[in-house]
Amino acid sequence: MKRSRATFKRDTLLNLSIQSVSKCYRGNVWALRGFSLELGPGVLSLLGPNGAGKTIPMSILATITRASEGTVRWKGVDVAADPDALRAILGYLPQDFGVYVNLNAVEFLGRVNTNHAIIGVNGDYCGAV
Repeated sequence: MKRSRATFKRDTLLNLSIQSVSKCYRGNVWALRGFSLELGPGVLSLLGPNGAGKTIPMSILATITRASEGTVRWKGVDVAADPDALRAILGYLPQDFGVYVNLNAVEFLGRVNTNHAIIGVNGDYCGAV
């Protein structure tokens, strides 16, 4: 099957490569071992019961924690060496996350904007770190 140049470029730009990723905690406790996956364009879901091991690979992909072994590459860039390459396009919302219960949605987003120096849709600077 012959692929057009445009299709090849799109697939290359949206490539996430996870190779032999493992996570080991103190006491030689392995939470993840030898996880490999190649992803292109599309949607992926991690499904499984509590304790099945969905959170550890997601935390590694979201650059919240580092893998003990293996590599994660986004568009050919090693995520451990340059986490901002993936962070720039990744949206990650874990099951449990901290919120300010005394703020409404608009106030909460304003607080997040201030913490992360987010630029508004009209180009206005919304806050500073």
